[in-house]
Amino acid sequence: MTPLRAKYIRDLVIHGRSKHTQEAYTRYVCDLARYYRRSPELISYDQVTGWLYHLIKERHLSASGVNIAVSAVRFLYAVTLGRETLDLMASISDMKRATGCADSEVEAILTPPRQPRGRPVTPLRAKYIRDLVIRGRSKHTQEAYIRYVRDLARYYRRSPELISYEEVTGWLYHLIKERHLSASSVNIAVSAVRFLYAVTLGRETLDLMASVPHMKRATRRAEVYARNEVAAILTAPRQPRDRVLLMTVYGCGLRISEATQLKTSDIDRARMQLRVRDGKGAKGRVLPLSERLLKELVNYWRAQRQGKAGHDSPWLFLGKKAGQPMSRYAGQNIYYSALKKSGVRFKGGIHTLRHSFATHVMESGVELPLVQHLLGHSSLRTTSLYLHVTARRLAEVHSPLDLIGSGGIEQ
Repeated sequence: MTPLRAKYIRDLVIHGRSKHTQEAYTRYVCDLARYYRRSPELISYDQVTGWLYHLIKERHLSASGVNIAVSAVRFLYAVTLGRETLDLMASISDMKRATGCADSEVEAILTPPRQPRGRPVTPLRAKYIRDLVIRGRSKHTQEAYIRYVRDLARYYRRSPELISYEEVTGWLYHLIKERHLSASSVNIAVSAVRFLYAVTLGRETLDLMASVPHMKRATRRAEVYARNEVAAILTAPRQPRDRVLLMTVYGCGLRISEATQLKTSDIDRARMQLRVRDGKGAKGRVLPLSERLLKELVNYWRAQRQGKAGHDSPWLFLGKKAGQPMSRYAGQNIYYSALKKSGVRFKGGIHTLRHSFATHVMESGVELPLVQHLLGHSSLRTTSLYLHVTARRLAEVHSPLDLIGSGGIEQ
């Protein structure tokens, strides 16, 4: 046993770590040493990040397993080796866990976007992707962040590491004034470059936060459909698949990305529940399944899936490619076609069905915290934005004009 290993075990015991934790931590530190074939005290934080990426992408460890490895090396460097913890925490961060997802599903969430053929991957781009993966950013987030950083590089025609914060501010101004991007899109761009400079390039964050601020978003009040308008939209499609997709979005208050990623195994007929595995922020949740929706799902299965090509696919709503789920864009097109056919006035994209679900369940008396769970919101404040549109609350408000005598307004 090496002196470093003996000291590491001693520190674990002194700090009250259980025998099981001691064994797990020691096993991961030994694995790190074997991976680089040298003592951990000679391994840099950046190399540790490379090892963590290896655990995720090649060894296929779950988020929980990776976080134990992170805790093991943090303890080694911070306690046993007495290193400065600021750079340590920035370089070796906990991985975002996909709550409620099976380990095999976590891997799917963490898959980085494919690179276009013929385009070389620069070391900076590879490190950026690696950092996004290690910190558990979703595939959709990875693609968006990479797209904006690439746009920044193209705008100035040089590598982002050679671009100053002042120039980043100029690019953001270009996105707002010339490209007319929304506040939400600009904020994604801000988050992308903040991650690049703070995490991947390890720059000082104080000047970064001051020079590259988030844009204040205008609070837009969501429009919703009346119940009869929803009924017209849901019954407009001729295809059972299209009709039941829209019913699922409205009936369970789903995002279109959640609906298209549903699997047949997510339907629990015995308990009348629907499981959302990969919600926004990698959060899963369980929702009640209505009798009517289940009946429509059964009809769709018998009409378009049972005994036909792709019937054994795990995805509930199939896409054009064999074995692939329906894309978000296909789901949106189904909604727009149904809306046009129904004759209902346009009030927004398919997300409006989710807004309508939230408003209608509030009007039926469901309390706000439960609606928060049904929608998968992290903050109750987000859910409370729906309060302003409920007909019941609006009916409680009386105009001051009605409080004045009927004989006319007195001077």
